[in-house]
Amino acid sequence: MSKRQLIMDTAIELFAEKGYEATSIQEITKHCGISKGAFYLDFKSKDELILAIIDYIISNFGTKIDRVVNSAVDGEHKLFLYYSSIFEFVNSHRSFALIFFTEQIHQTGQLRKVNYELFHKFTFYDEQFSYSILTLLESIYGDAVVRTKYDLMLCVKGFIKSYCEYVLMQRTPVDIVALSQSLVDKTNILAKHSRAVFLMNPECFKVNNSQQITLSYIVEQINSVEQMTTSDLEKESLHILKNELTSEQPSAALIQGMLHNLNQYSSSYYIVSLVNHYQHQK
Repeated sequence: MSKRQLIMDTAIELFAEKGYEATSIQEITKHCGISKGAFYLDFKSKDELILAIIDYIISNFGTKIDRVVNSAVDGEHKLFLYYSSIFEFVNSHRSFALIFFTEQIHQTGQLRKVNYELFHKFTFYDEQFSYSILTLLESIYGDAVVRTKYDLMLCVKGFIKSYCEYVLMQRTPVDIVALSQSLVDKTNILAKHSRAVFLMNPECFKVNNSQQITLSYIVEQINSVEQMTTSDLEKESLHILKNELTSEQPSAALIQGMLHNLNQYSSSYYIVSLVNHYQHQK
C-alpha cells in the first residue's frame, strides 16, 4: 500500500470515529506512523485530503457499476446485480459514508469549500449515474419503457438513495440479496405497468450534456492522478494521454489506446469519463 493510500484509509476511519473537524493532521500522521512533513508531501491540507478521499471513493463506485451495465448478463439478473453491487459497495465503505451521516459536516465551512470545489465533479458523476441507469433500463425493458424511462430512472435513483441510507443506519447486517430482489420486483412493476408519464423527453431531464468540459480541466485532473498513482503503466499512460490531447494534431487511435489502458485503474475512471465526454461535446 502506498503512503498516500495509507493516509486516506486512516483518515476515513478517524473522520468516521471522531468527526472531520475534531480530527487533526497530527492524529492522522500518528496513526499512520509518519511525520507531518511526509503528510504534506502528498496533501497540502486536510481539505485537500477529504477531496482526494471523495474522488477516490466515487471513482471506484463508478467503475463498479459501469462493469455491471456493460456486462453480457441479460434481463432481470443484470438489474439484480446492479442493485446488489451498489449496496455491497456502500456496505463495504460504511466508514466513509458515516462521515456524512454522523458528522453532518455539510454544515461547516470546510465542506462548503469542498462542495464548491467538487460541484463540477459531483454534477458530472450524477449525470453519469443517471445515464448508466437509463442504459440499464433500455437494455432490460426495451420498447416497454420508451415513454416512461425518464420517470423510471428517477424512481430507481430514489430507491437507491433511500435504501442506501437504510443499510447504513442498521446496527445489524442487512440481507442485500433479499433487498436487491425486492427492488427488482418493484422496478419490474413500474416498468411493465406504469402508464402515467411526467417526464416526457430528454429535455425534461438532461443527462450527460449540461457540463462543458475544458481541456485545461482535464489536464489538471490528469496531473493530480499522476502524482497519486504508484503504477508505472498508469502514470505513463496518463503522461502520453496528456501530451496527445494537448498536441496540435492529436491522434485519435493513440488517445483511445491510452483510455483503454487507463480503464483498468479506478483512480483514472474520472479521467476516462472526462475525455470521452470532452470528445463527444466537440
